Amino acid sequence: PEEALRMATLKGARALGMDSEVGSLDAGKLADFCVVDLSRSRHRPLHDPVTALVMSATPDDVIATAISGRVVFNRTSER
Repeated sequence: PEEALRMATLKGARALGMDSEVGSLDAGKLADFCVVDLSRSRHRPLHDPVTALVMSATPDDVIATAISGRVVFNRTSER
């Protein structure tokens, strides 16, 4: 799971030649990220959040996303 997450973030950005702009949350990079709710029963017991994220999270678990630091989706505002 750790390698899959790394491939989707850091290595994906590097493959696109964009690793100086995206791929990690570092100063000077665009703040593109999502917030995932891992509190549902399918993620329990939650011993390893990375494994839960990679192996059992679904799009329905995403509660917010941001592009360049600007929130573009916030599930709590839809309820």
